[in-house]
Amino acid sequence: RTPVTNLGAMTCPVARQFARWTREAVQPAAQQWLGSPVRRIESMGTYSCRPVNGQAGAKLSEHGRANAVDIGAFVLDDGRRITVLQGWNGEDERVRRFLRTVHQAGCRRFGVTLGPDANGYHRDHLHFDMGRGPYCR
Repeated sequence: RTPVTNLGAMTCPVARQFARWTREAVQPAAQQWLGSPVRRIESMGTYSCRPVNGQAGAKLSEHGRANAVDIGAFVLDDGRRITVLQGWNGEDERVRRFLRTVHQAGCRRFGVTLGPDANGYHRDHLHFDMGRGPYCR
């Protein structure tokens, strides 16, 4: 029930877990830490036929299997826009806690969850996929 921008093709298992994550983790965490529900989630995409991290010669990314989704921001009902890039290590402790809460919730629902602490390629988004796991970073 929460709109998501730029959402493309994805496998049923990813879609099912993404819907659960939004309903069971994102909305409650937004209320708890930010005092406002999420009006919209901003996706950075799902399906993209490319190698892991866009590196030539790497194996096919889970995005190339429509088995992944990247989330870059959350827009709240009160108008605030929370981005992973600015909020993950930002000054607002409540935003940092919100982002870490939804990241950890992803770790419990997806095979692989990556965020800004994983590597530079993920500095601006949360990556969730149903590939080999569990892996949470």
